[in-house]
Amino acid sequence: MQTRCRHAHSLTSSGDQSIFVVPRICQRCPVPSRLTRCCGASTGSAPLLTALTARVKAQQASFHVPGHKRGSRVLDGARQVIGDTAFQHDLTELPGLDYLASPTSIIQQAQQLAATTFGADQTWFLVNGTSVGIHAAVMATCGPGDCLVLARNCHQSAFAAAVFAGCDTWYVQPHCDEQLGVAHGVHPSSVQQALDAACSAGKRVTAVLVVSPTYFGVCSDISGLTDVCHKSHVPLIVDEAHGSHFAFDSAFPQSGLSCGADCVIQSSHKTLSALTQAAMLHIKGDYIDTGRVSRALQLLQSSSPSYLLMASLDGARAHAQQPGIWEEPLRAGQLSTAKLQELMRLQVVSSYYVGTRGIAAVDPLRITVGVQRLGLTGSQVSTILEDEYGVVAELATQQVVVFALGIGTTMNDAEKLVAAFQNLHQKFQDAPALAHQLASERPPSSSQAGSSQADDADILQLSVDAGNSLQLMSLRSAFFAKSVRVTGAAAVGRVSAELLCPYPPGVPVAIPGEVLQNETIQLLLRVLETGGTVTGPSDPTLSTFLVVAT
Repeated sequence: MQTRCRHAHSLTSSGDQSIFVVPRICQRCPVPSRLTRCCGASTGSAPLLTALTARVKAQQASFHVPGHKRGSRVLDGARQVIGDTAFQHDLTELPGLDYLASPTSIIQQAQQLAATTFGADQTWFLVNGTSVGIHAAVMATCGPGDCLVLARNCHQSAFAAAVFAGCDTWYVQPHCDEQLGVAHGVHPSSVQQALDAACSAGKRVTAVLVVSPTYFGVCSDISGLTDVCHKSHVPLIVDEAHGSHFAFDSAFPQSGLSCGADCVIQSSHKTLSALTQAAMLHIKGDYIDTGRVSRALQLLQSSSPSYLLMASLDGARAHAQQPGIWEEPLRAGQLSTAKLQELMRLQVVSSYYVGTRGIAAVDPLRITVGVQRLGLTGSQVSTILEDEYGVVAELATQQVVVFALGIGTTMNDAEKLVAAFQNLHQKFQDAPALAHQLASERPPSSSQAGSSQADDADILQLSVDAGNSLQLMSLRSAFFAKSVRVTGAAAVGRVSAELLCPYPPGVPVAIPGEVLQNETIQLLLRVLETGGTVTGPSDPTLSTFLVVAT
């Protein structure tokens, strides 16, 4: 059979179209080529899943890893939890199953089907979540001496990526919602200002990284961000971990790729039916060297990738394309949002917010509920919902509770969520003293500021004031520098060796390489005192801080 690469050079493969064996690299092309056809496989098929199933059906004596030998001997408790079928399909890179680091057959075909589905030029399967995709994307675009412009509310993997790449960083601030205590979208004008400021400071910007949608379900104006980046000849990388489903229904916000982003990384397990940790990286256009992405992933990913994870990616993509599969999750999201909006003591992030607060769109499968008018914290509401109503939230902060819907969400789930909130709303509306009693159980704040909302506003403002002006060392230099542990008082004026991120609102106020201010330390202590969480410190009590040794 003959097929062609994108440069119209002939490639020859086996005549058997059931197995994709076209060589990945055209000998006349300097870079790997995206093939224009997929050996007859339809986008609804799942070739890797099919090949793995076929391999397991063969009765064979296993003299290869893993040691459980297709589930021959495992702990009974593990067998009960994981199941015989999962152990039987937990195979290694056997003949016919391809190699993730350099795919030429089944995995390549599955990845190409994913690229076609999501609108990418090339797609890579990831077995270490979106985190490893962000690491690879930054390493493919930035190196020592380069500068990465990134949103301050990016996932911690973005900051780790700067350590791996050895690049400098320049921060752009998202719109911060002081009322809900969360960070929302990044406005194109903010990215333009960051690019201009970084350039004026002598930085060589080689990539911009933003997160959209956020954990709280809001999307930035990716088309506008793409225009700004491309005018400066810089690629846009989008952490779309929570938006794998955007490509499958017009009721969802537009995907990053459809809005012109150059690289999009998605956690397929968050809203699709892939297993936890399974993700994809997509590239579109010529701004990013795909060969460098592949080399980065070869360094970063396991040489023994889980075929359960990879097959689940192949199956999840095919599953998400089935006609009508998103109807019930969408109806569940619409019902939940509409009914919760009727409860006056709740504040629901919805399409009403679009056009304000840096929000270009809101994901109907992510429901963020402000609960401060109930007189309770988000953590208290989340606990009540789980303990009394059997409703388990995705995330709770001081002021909001977040509910993540996905392809498996049912109307029954939505009705249970709505009923729980209706009962809770009525209970505290009829018995305000009970709400006051629960609220009084929060640890008292040493601050005279009063409300947690004021604390969140302080955090957001401090994050804005910090960042670029206080950055004395690169993330990489600070990470590898010798560090010492000192008290909070002694840490003032020293360079942080830790990333310190308060929840709410989930925006770091101290990053390795930045100078610690007294205001920063006092604010972090106040977050703990008022029941919040600070991620990143080696001492969770914040009695001491790690700083760069002098």
